[in-house]
Amino acid sequence: MKISCRWLKEFLPALKASPRTIADRLTNTGLEVEAVEERGGGLEKVVVGEVVKVDRHPNADRLSLCAVTDGKKTHSVVCGAPNVTVNKKYPLALIGARLPNGMEIKQAKIRGVDSEGMLCSAKELGLKGDASGLLTLDDEAPAGKSFVVYYGLNDTILDVAVPPNRGDLLSHRGMAREVSAIFFLPFKDLKSPVLKGGYPIGDYVSVKVEDSAGCPRYCARVVRGVRIAPSPRRLQTRLELLGVRPVNNVVDAANYVMLETGHPLHAFDHRFIRGGVLKIRKAGESQTFETLDHENRSLLKDDLLIADSEGPVALAGIMGGKMSEVREDTETLVLEAASFHPGRIRSTARRLGIQSESSYRFERGVNPETVSLAIDRLTELIISLAGGEASGDRIDIYPKRVKATRLALHQAEIERTLGISIRQAEVKKILGRLGLAPSAVKGGFKVGAPSFRQDLTREIDLIEELVRFTGYDKIPSDLPRIAVRSPRQSPASAVESEVRAFFSAHGFFETIHYGFCDRQELEKARYEGPTVSLSNPLSQELSELCPTLLPALLGTYRKNRLKVSGPLKFFEIRPIFLPPSVEIRRLTAIYGGAAGPKNWQGLNRAMDFFDGKGILEALMAEGKINPVDFRTAEKNEFHPGQSVEILTGETCLGFFGKVHPEILRRYEIDDAVYAFDLDGAGLAGLWRKTTPAFRPLSPYPTVTRDLALVMDRSLSHDAILRVIQEAKVPALKEVFLFDVYEGEKLPAGKKSLAFSLVYENPERTLTDKEVNDAHFALVDVLAQKLGVVLR
Repeated sequence: MKISCRWLKEFLPALKASPRTIADRLTNTGLEVEAVEERGGGLEKVVVGEVVKVDRHPNADRLSLCAVTDGKKTHSVVCGAPNVTVNKKYPLALIGARLPNGMEIKQAKIRGVDSEGMLCSAKELGLKGDASGLLTLDDEAPAGKSFVVYYGLNDTILDVAVPPNRGDLLSHRGMAREVSAIFFLPFKDLKSPVLKGGYPIGDYVSVKVEDSAGCPRYCARVVRGVRIAPSPRRLQTRLELLGVRPVNNVVDAANYVMLETGHPLHAFDHRFIRGGVLKIRKAGESQTFETLDHENRSLLKDDLLIADSEGPVALAGIMGGKMSEVREDTETLVLEAASFHPGRIRSTARRLGIQSESSYRFERGVNPETVSLAIDRLTELIISLAGGEASGDRIDIYPKRVKATRLALHQAEIERTLGISIRQAEVKKILGRLGLAPSAVKGGFKVGAPSFRQDLTREIDLIEELVRFTGYDKIPSDLPRIAVRSPRQSPASAVESEVRAFFSAHGFFETIHYGFCDRQELEKARYEGPTVSLSNPLSQELSELCPTLLPALLGTYRKNRLKVSGPLKFFEIRPIFLPPSVEIRRLTAIYGGAAGPKNWQGLNRAMDFFDGKGILEALMAEGKINPVDFRTAEKNEFHPGQSVEILTGETCLGFFGKVHPEILRRYEIDDAVYAFDLDGAGLAGLWRKTTPAFRPLSPYPTVTRDLALVMDRSLSHDAILRVIQEAKVPALKEVFLFDVYEGEKLPAGKKSLAFSLVYENPERTLTDKEVNDAHFALVDVLAQKLGVVLR
């Protein structure tokens, strides 16, 4: 929220503190001031200049020689602007002026003629506006007056980060009330204007509130005979300083009163209110509606609308409609001020992706008690700027008035919560400064929270107000007293900790992504399953609960690939969500790139399918999960023919394979990327925690025998290893596959696998006969069970 210090002082005439001091004090009370902008700096030597004579430059066709007075002295100025005119007034930068663009004004000869200053455009003064011509000032501007003062630029703007629960601070009136409490200054509040009108509002419009839960209060007034024109320059400047674009005198008046009171207001052109009636109702059946920004919005049945007899004219509390906007020929206005339900406005605005100044305030709650003040202020301002006559009465539908919240505050609870004692007199003083009307009772106070403080609902809220104004620095620093005990983990959490350690040890980086995603991102990753959609998403990109972790991991892979040329490995353990309300713990990992860094032999090989298979086998061995089988399976996310199902017995633990090339193309990834997706709960249920045991190194040598077997091409490596394990060959320590051969020297449909078998006895040296007997006994078992033969 941008706050003008000059405007604050209109509410606080006794405020003498500097803008920096105000910013510091606001920050100390929990309202962080993110920026302090001094406006008008560098324009001290720019004044209002009046052109009294214009001649053609003797040496240049496109330049003029102007005589410009500053009220005391006439200066000769060479000017190239096409719109310079006699008896008109423009900003005059005198000799020594330094403009915001860094230009320093010096006396100079331009095409042989002395120039004693410069007439300025808006852009040259750091203002918004046309750079092709001079900034023309009003005829009433006094020659010689400081341009900064005349134009209203002598101000300091505070950019305050207003907490979401403090909607009362989204106005200069509300912020002035807060500053009044901070500096203990008298607050000069607004007075409701007395408006004179001679015709009944019912001759023009009637109002029906059909959804009183969505609209607790609605006010309307009519002003006829207005003339649409630009606002006065000082009003435009004040709006521009606060980041609001001037439009015309009616729209600017509505924005001005909003910034002043915190109440969003709207003006309709009476000609386009069909049937002369405004209805505040739900949208009902699905329909579209064109808003002021020329966008067609799709509405849901519970969206709150302002409608006439034929259809919607505004999205309540968010944005007006294109059809009923104020135009250059508008003569009769219907003015609106209201209080809408914050949750209803928030859900519609978030879904449609709109954040207007109006919705920003309604989402945080506006005070229904001052709706009438706001509409009367707007009516008065429009009449002063655009002329016209107000209706003699206003429509005010307010069936259920807001009652002041009564709260109890106990002195003992203050001390228990804050750890310090605040004198009762000081407590009463602070509460009184905040307008809470405290009354002393035994052991504390009774407090009435005013209607503008909708955030005060509990005793702890009052204690927070006390510490804000007492000073957070008064709270003593003390470490909490916590009994030291061993951390307790559920079995599933303990398994996840071990799995995280395993992947970290294998070079994987853990990622933590949002649990939300976009449907388009899921389609990009070829996900075609059902999803759980959020009814009130934070944004369109976070509108679905994630049914898979792969898209987020691929996005992270791509971002890192732009910066890293080596191997990339990522994993994540978190829930996924499937309809209607199923939450499943998943472990998903991806890897790709070179298997290692570049070395003296050149680039290392690229990681492939078998790197991941080895990691999965090591993971299963870590958790004593066996047997583990890999069975070919088709999965939409994986390359056809290059994905497998991971099984233990008949239980499917997940899938593993090469990511589909179409997905990699969509993510602009050139690597071959592999991924595996495991059932986290299933993994945890099968995991067997073991305590590492020490085994001394054997002092006796190992014996290695190679074994080349010919078998059917369909026979898997896993099947051979399983038979070897079941044979329980004495002294067999390890088995390694070192060669696979399929060639002309083998019969059709056959292949050859070559293994190295390592034998060892930890108690003595093995003899050749012992090794040979065990070795060929194993060959016989393999031949009997699998039909393999020695090559």
